[in-house]
Amino acid sequence: LKEFFSIFFTASFILVGIFLVGNAFDFAAKLIAGGAGGFNILKIFLLGIPSSFVFVIPVAFLIGWLATLSRLSAQSEIIAIQSSGVNPNFFLKSIFLTTLLTCAFLLYSNSFLAPKSNLNMNQEIKKIISEGFLKIEPKTFSKFGNFVFYVGKKDNENLYNINIFENNEKNRIKTKIFAKQGKIQKDQNQ
Repeated sequence: LKEFFSIFFTASFILVGIFLVGNAFDFAAKLIAGGAGGFNILKIFLLGIPSSFVFVIPVAFLIGWLATLSRLSAQSEIIAIQSSGVNPNFFLKSIFLTTLLTCAFLLYSNSFLAPKSNLNMNQEIKKIISEGFLKIEPKTFSKFGNFVFYVGKKDNENLYNINIFENNEKNRIKTKIFAKQGKIQKDQNQ
């Protein structure tokens, strides 16, 4: 069991890393455009770990037992154990016990941890994007989706000399909106 758990946790760590890096490209551009810093991106990565358990734990479990039993077989440990009078079903008991523990953890993870992880991660992404939206700097072009904002002056939430451009699919200006002053307000329902 000692060898199994060391291989299992190593494989889990590596697979979680691969899983998170694979998903990072999906939302990294959106977060950086929304004004996310390194700490915010790290927080989102950490919030996403439990949702990766559904894929990582079964694969790591299989790798752990295959590597353990392969090593025992390659070094003739199984034959030595049988020769000493120990029943080979001893290995099956260990495999069965770890299988039950892994299934119980996955049931809990898939029912509670992963949905909560996804919810927290999505809320954090929305929070970062909405906070980044409020970070419009004066005399700087700020792009959000298909919209480009230019503000001449900013005083807290009050904006002056506002230019808003909506771009089409070809990145050409589709709509122009000009205002002498305006105010940014967050929609509390989102």
